[in-house]
Amino acid sequence: MPQAQKSTRMINLFFMILSVLMFVPFLLVIMVSLSSEASLTEYGYRFLPDQIVFTAYQYLFKVPHVILRSYGITAIITVVGTLLGLLITAMLAYSISRPDYRFKKITSFYVFFTMLFSGGLVPFYILMTQYLHTKDTLWAIILPGMLNAWNVIVLRGFLSKIPMEIIESAKIDGAREWRIFFTIILAVATMSFAFTFPSKFALSQFMICGGTNPITPIFTICFWPASSTTSFFKI
Repeated sequence: MPQAQKSTRMINLFFMILSVLMFVPFLLVIMVSLSSEASLTEYGYRFLPDQIVFTAYQYLFKVPHVILRSYGITAIITVVGTLLGLLITAMLAYSISRPDYRFKKITSFYVFFTMLFSGGLVPFYILMTQYLHTKDTLWAIILPGMLNAWNVIVLRGFLSKIPMEIIESAKIDGAREWRIFFTIILAVATMSFAFTFPSKFALSQFMICGGTNPITPIFTICFWPASSTTSFFKI
């Protein structure tokens, strides 16, 4: 057998094993969901349950409106949070990437400093709940994810490669800064946005759990009761 063909088979075997290992946890979750509570208490998690029951699904779908609301809120946060996050991140990154920006150095240092030091979780919680009053609202998840210092640094490195001649030629043609940003900079930097996806969903367990607007992962943890009748779009 040629050496190249042997190496190819070894690589294929490695990825097949890796794929199986990635699928096994999902299979275990499905099997556990079909197991009875008594079986889980006595035998623990097993791939082959003693008895297949649908009690968990029956209990879950007793509140279909809550499930649909959690998926709807997840979609709203994903769309609104992503669009606002990318917009603000791009605006800040573009500003500090411009060599003619007067406060470029101090702004860049301010962004970089937040990567090294932060106020901590407790001050952040106090700020969001007692001063901004965003607890149990969608803004508690959207606002923290709108700006990330690392994403700003990464995007600034990309935008700094854009030649200033493009911006100067646009100004000669009569374009102002806002038009240059929205029509030229965003169009050129579209591909770089894939590396700057804002995400702060982990914070929702502190801000949303126990409220009335669960996103889908938090709903599975908190398991919202059917008696919740609060408005779906409370923002």
